[in-house]
Amino acid sequence: MPMQFFLILLLTVIINAGMGIIIPILPSLLTQYGFTAVGLSLPFLMLIAGRIVSKYYASWLLQIFNDKGVLILCFALYGGVFFIYALIHSATALMAIRFFEGLVEGMAIICLTDMAIVLSKENRGKRLGLFGSAFGLGFMLGPAMGGVMYAYFGTTGMFLTGSLLGVLGFCLCFLLKNIAIEQHKVSLGTLTKFSVYWPFLGAYAPSLLRRCLFFAFMILIPLYGSEQLGLDVKEIAMYFSGSAIITTLLMPWTGKLADKCSARVITHVTLLVMGMMIMAFGFTNDIVIFSGLFMVETLMFSFMMPAGMKVFADVVEFHPARKDIVGYFGSITEILTLGLAVLVPVLYTIDAKLSWGLLAMGCFAAAIPFRKKIEVVASWKNC
Repeated sequence: MPMQFFLILLLTVIINAGMGIIIPILPSLLTQYGFTAVGLSLPFLMLIAGRIVSKYYASWLLQIFNDKGVLILCFALYGGVFFIYALIHSATALMAIRFFEGLVEGMAIICLTDMAIVLSKENRGKRLGLFGSAFGLGFMLGPAMGGVMYAYFGTTGMFLTGSLLGVLGFCLCFLLKNIAIEQHKVSLGTLTKFSVYWPFLGAYAPSLLRRCLFFAFMILIPLYGSEQLGLDVKEIAMYFSGSAIITTLLMPWTGKLADKCSARVITHVTLLVMGMMIMAFGFTNDIVIFSGLFMVETLMFSFMMPAGMKVFADVVEFHPARKDIVGYFGSITEILTLGLAVLVPVLYTIDAKLSWGLLAMGCFAAAIPFRKKIEVVASWKNC
């Protein structure tokens, strides 16, 4: 594996570990700052709002500083974010720093995704499988590190660890090489961008779905697990931990399959199976059956994600506005996530089957573009 791509993997693990390091104490921290039960979602919404803004304007900043320069800035600021966490003592300050954290994280993820696309020309499925695994590994390490540091050194030690992760990422960024690929300067309005970029949306659907499903599962599985399956907190946590471990271990290998077989066909079939499994979630109250369905869905996701990312990377790799496409769809993904935060609980209160059905319909819809070869008209000339 080329050293440059290995550095991208390390930086992806670091940024995702930083995202998760605060999770173990966030509920108690929010209560400490005076948030009521109704207001506990506000800091999460501020984080997503920050990501929407930064992902939308990512290409503008990348045209000025390029990927390497922006990543250096992001990790420097990330180290500062966790240092500030240790200093704040009010709800207003917490919400402000969460928004700023979202700005930094969103920009860093766009840079890393863009560089992963460019640096995965050879063995693309395998490398993007590793890239997907880096996300999972970071999310596993972050909460574990945060919990351990909090247990031994309190919040100061936990925040210091996050700050040191930012410093480590900052230093590693200087080992990266600039990617010398010309990018088109985009000056389009939001609606015009959608009309120009819409041919790429089908190929991007698996990446969009990954984020939406992850967020929706964080809401639904605890609710359904406790109310319908009778699971306790530790048992519910095992579903998330088990899923993260399986996908992290499998995706480098399933990515190899996407290089040898049709990535389009793999994506199409696995999305259909995922939709069927998720639909079936709402029709069982049996723990064994639910666990079996969840296992199949997790396995299908492990096959789908590297293949789906490969298709998208193949489509946009040489597009002059590639950075703007990645950032624009990233911001749309975050907006849809906000919508799910409202819609999924409402549907669940009406009937749990409706909430699972909504997610299943998303999988079925995402599978449609992969029924045949995805070809994109060169509409970028209108940018």
